Amino acid sequence: QDACAYADWLSNRLSANVRIPTTAEWKEAASGNDGRPYPWGTGFDPSLCMMRESHQGRPVPMPVNNSRADCSPYGVYNVAGTVCQWSATPNGMNTHNHIVGASYNSMELMCHLEHTMQGVLTETFIHVGIRVAIELVDEDFLV
Repeated sequence: QDACAYADWLSNRLSANVRIPTTAEWKEAASGNDGRPYPWGTGFDPSLCMMRESHQGRPVPMPVNNSRADCSPYGVYNVAGTVCQWSATPNGMNTHNHIVGASYNSMELMCHLEHTMQGVLTETFIHVGIRVAIELVDEDFLV
């Protein structure tokens, strides 16, 4: 709910349509829509993202863009690690939405781009953040 409120606030601030992306939109942005299981391609390697096995000791949040390999073909960083994101896609219940991506405390399975979780819309999680989608209009493409 806070994520949607932020998107609404940002829409007004930017005079643009800003929203939380759907699970399908997030997956395309994360994979380049070519079916790859990880943003860098195939084959998992924890050193290519920020997840539980990427560093020694207790899993802790890491700086954004700490892993340059965790980048999709579209230039979207930190989708296989760092912080999970809310999506705008309901998970079959009015009170739950999909959570996509992986975080600093995720296991290998969660770093796979097809993996989703569910979250209760009224709960807050320390490992879940947001990304926003800004819808472009024709005027944005004028040269």
